[in-house]
Amino acid sequence: MKTFLRCARGRASGRGLSSVAVLAFVLLGAGALSGFGGDAPTTPGGAGANSFGAGGGDDETVGTLPAFDGGPTLDVQRRGRITRPSLYVQGSVDEVLSSAVVVRGDRRVLAQPMPGGQLRLVFLGDAQIGFDRNAFHAAQLQVGVTVPDGHAVLRSAAAWNGQSIGTWTYVYELPIAQFEAAGLLDQAPVLAGVATAHGATSVRAQASVDFVTLTQRR
Repeated sequence: MKTFLRCARGRASGRGLSSVAVLAFVLLGAGALSGFGGDAPTTPGGAGANSFGAGGGDDETVGTLPAFDGGPTLDVQRRGRITRPSLYVQGSVDEVLSSAVVVRGDRRVLAQPMPGGQLRLVFLGDAQIGFDRNAFHAAQLQVGVTVPDGHAVLRSAAAWNGQSIGTWTYVYELPIAQFEAAGLLDQAPVLAGVATAHGATSVRAQASVDFVTLTQRR
């Protein structure tokens, strides 16, 4: 990762260009990212009208969480089953729930308790989420795409400024915290896409002075 951060401003290699072409294909399959615009959200949006696009009808208990009222920002759900690739954010319970300050689009998230007192929030539909940058930076929140068990990945790719992020092919966690800390998200967004036989998702991550903004489109 350190090597990538040092070389990120250079020219993309042939392998990188090939991966970017794959990424473009995945993103087109998942839907264009431009629908929400490129800027950080400034006002909360209403819940999306989509069906439960990331979860199936067979609910299952995911564990017990501290009482939390998502209020106008997030609609936190504790039961569900992920059936297609979906954006997630993970960290300590308090930090994850408090750092997301504004949402446009679908506010529903599936809460999955993780080891070590961490919480994973899986976003269930098209959404743009603005995280307070100071809180995001301090918490070093993990960002990635979760793929349901047993679902084969048909295509996946991630890139920054025309360069492939090679480890994305094998580990579906994006180095958003590292890129934010290095100031790279201010220069260009990270784009990523994953497709399975059951659906696809595309993710965009960028930063401004006040926000780290994540966008998911199907």
